[in-house]
Amino acid sequence: MRRSLLMAALATTVVAVPAIAQSKTGFGPVVGVNVTTGSLGDSYGVGWFVGGQFVKGTGFGSMIFEVTYNGFSFDDQIEGSDYSDDLNVWGFGLGPRFRLGPFHVGALAAYYTEVDEFDILPIATIKVWKLDLGVRYKGLLDSAEWFGISGAFHFGDW
Repeated sequence: MRRSLLMAALATTVVAVPAIAQSKTGFGPVVGVNVTTGSLGDSYGVGWFVGGQFVKGTGFGSMIFEVTYNGFSFDDQIEGSDYSDDLNVWGFGLGPRFRLGPFHVGALAAYYTEVDEFDILPIATIKVWKLDLGVRYKGLLDSAEWFGISGAFHFGDW
């Protein structure tokens, strides 16, 4: 399962790269709210994230790179849980996304410090002017799971 997801992410990246050759560029801040689920949700409440995002692509496909800082407040120690203090996680993600009308769908291959996990994040956004409003899910491959609601503002010609 894990290998299939990684191969799918790699294949979509390879397909997207030629479309990016003659493309537009955007960059800017990304902010959002993270709602913890699974075992992470047993010990932590709602979190937040802030970071930067770089997008390069055409009207159909684009590549997105982002760096985020995710903060989670410790709520309660659950017996047998590995979590016992506030959790602050850096995330580094790269991946393709494709346009379907005003919507964009894609996935980020990302690494998260502190929880020391690599994951694939499905993402979906709607673009309104230079603003991307979206949802994402971290937890397909590893145990630290959260659902995010995000907003990004892009400067540049994207």
